[in-house]
Amino acid sequence: MKFNKWDNVVVETEGNDIIRSVAVSGARKPDGKVTREHAKKYYDLVRSMSADVSKIANTIGYSEEQIQEIKNFMFMDKHDLGGTDLEYFEPDYMTEESWKRLIQGNPQSHDLTLIKYEIMEKELMKEGYSQREARNITSKTYNYSDEASKFYDKIKEYKKE
Repeated sequence: MKFNKWDNVVVETEGNDIIRSVAVSGARKPDGKVTREHAKKYYDLVRSMSADVSKIANTIGYSEEQIQEIKNFMFMDKHDLGGTDLEYFEPDYMTEESWKRLIQGNPQSHDLTLIKYEIMEKELMKEGYSQREARNITSKTYNYSDEASKFYDKIKEYKKE
């Protein structure tokens, strides 16, 4: 199914607002136009979910309160990103896919790094660091972007075979 048709399709759920299937797979180019649009739509869906927090907490052993704080930070709260208004973080396909795998109970190692990354970035911003400063500091300890990129590079290699 092409992305433009995905907009018009009711996505399967488990009856508790958790998405079971979507049109874009992990084999897509993580930084392409289609995946950026998909990420925007998925972020909006995450904002309306209520069962994701408990599923992720059960999957990775964090408390529901910790996961809710991370979800709020990543998807629900607006932040000072250097512009004139507070903004949501830019939707990111790799992050979206990580959140989805965490919900489904099938996390990859970089998905767990994402959780640690977001906790550290959130704490640094609470201490007064700008988002850019917090991101740079956090990436030295938990380089989610690098780990996720390596994961998607492997998918590209498998797809070539």
